[in-house]
Amino acid sequence: MPPVVDGYPVGIISRCQAALEPDKVRSVFATEPGSTGERDAATALFAATPQCGAPAMGRLTPTAARIALVDATYRRR
Repeated sequence: MPPVVDGYPVGIISRCQAALEPDKVRSVFATEPGSTGERDAATALFAATPQCGAPAMGRLTPTAARIALVDATYRRR
């Protein structure tokens, strides 16, 4: 995963989200990639973590957010 996607520092954002909202991150992981559920869960995560640097998903796709979150979660281990 590149550190910046469409102007968003996704690595920094996802690490912050994984630290602050691990349950919401797990909610993203519990969905089917590319599904409406994934979009809804990712949107809820971004809405709950504006302090992480992205008040909304913007042009970042939910699946790209998922990939960044997988990396961030792995790094937290």
